[in-house]
Amino acid sequence: MVVDGTYAYVASNKVNESLVVVDASDLAAPVVAANLDVGQRGFHVIKDGDYLYMGIQSNTNGLSIIDVSTPTSPSLVSTLDVGGWGTDPSISGNSLYMGSTGDTDLHVIDMINKSAPSI
Repeated sequence: MVVDGTYAYVASNKVNESLVVVDASDLAAPVVAANLDVGQRGFHVIKDGDYLYMGIQSNTNGLSIIDVSTPTSPSLVSTLDVGGWGTDPSISGNSLYMGSTGDTDLHVIDMINKSAPSI
């Protein structure tokens, strides 16, 4: 989970709800503002600017890039195969660092073009 302002972005382990966006502007009564299904269960999530980078439980597309410029209407920008479930993403500049459950490699992903990330 990552919190930005009054929104919490939760990588969900529920089928058909990979990402849950929670509006926590009223801490006594937080509400689900949006859901996004990226085809698999969410695993780990980080946020940088208007984008979320989410590791997902998929053997073929372990990274999902999500536009959250409008938090109540998140949209999937792209996915990338990282050799297994994407784990522990971290971003620095235009590079995303991510492990995977399918190998012991650290993947360094070029994020200059978020619609077409590359290892």
